[in-house]
Amino acid sequence: MAIFIVLGIPLLLAIGSLFIGKERIFGIINCLGYFVAFCASIVLFKETVSAGHIEAFFGFIYLDLLSAVFIVVIAVVAFASALYSIVYIRKDVEQKIISNKKAGYYYLFFNLFCFSMFFVPAMNNLGMLWVAIEMTTLISAFLVGFYNSKESVEAAWKYIIICSVGIIFALLGTILFSYAFSISGLSKSLNWSDMVPVAHVLNRNILKVAFIFILVGFGTKAGLAPMHTWLPDAHSQAVAPISALLSGVLLKTAIYAILRFGIIIIKSGEFVYFSHLLILFGAISLIISSGFILVQKDLKRLLAYSSIEHIG
Repeated sequence: MAIFIVLGIPLLLAIGSLFIGKERIFGIINCLGYFVAFCASIVLFKETVSAGHIEAFFGFIYLDLLSAVFIVVIAVVAFASALYSIVYIRKDVEQKIISNKKAGYYYLFFNLFCFSMFFVPAMNNLGMLWVAIEMTTLISAFLVGFYNSKESVEAAWKYIIICSVGIIFALLGTILFSYAFSISGLSKSLNWSDMVPVAHVLNRNILKVAFIFILVGFGTKAGLAPMHTWLPDAHSQAVAPISALLSGVLLKTAIYAILRFGIIIIKSGEFVYFSHLLILFGAISLIISSGFILVQKDLKRLLAYSSIEHIG
């Protein structure tokens, strides 16, 4: 199945980065691997359109059109970043900014990072969705602080601490969603496919409180204001191809998580509540980021605030 190709290629490339010594050769292999992953994502999208949804691995993997679209977008940006990394990392090695060994570590974390992002939209279990989001934070932190300068290390720590605090709120929200499901008299489950059909019988008050935790928690990772403070530092200090992944798709994986929980809220009959919360945080993000964009002179920080605006 195409989903196993999409998930398997980054893992195989991560392992390969430990054994192939020449960064130039592996950069090309890495790029070809992500082209194959992109092709597999297109096949997966067609399969999902035809079937409506796909379940695999005993219900552990669940794919619908929302998942398939996110996987295609991640594959496109990952391929573009892998292509750009060939010249970018080679230049750093030639200028002795990094060693050949450290270039291998770059490709190791690059592939683990891409795997964790592909993992997010493939998850049926909302608890594992939370784990996958946290995995993206821990892995990408190494790429934010990759150059080991004072500024990059500080940005990496700030990224880990703020996003980890946010992800704790998301965990509390996930637990409350599970609690709402369990007290309804149904069997305990955190599978999204099990919760959506019965969303209308779940306790709305618990769901509304839970969604606030979800929005604040995953919204921190998405860069929604006022929880956005980690983002300009992290994006400006990360390796350039990783900045593309951070802005292009990492923030959107957190939005994907919000949408997954949001669909349960909508199905429970609370669309107005859901939409008003998103409009509020979206408007705050637009207003705050617009002010910083107008006065920003550093290009990568400018793009970071642009990402906050886009999320809003």
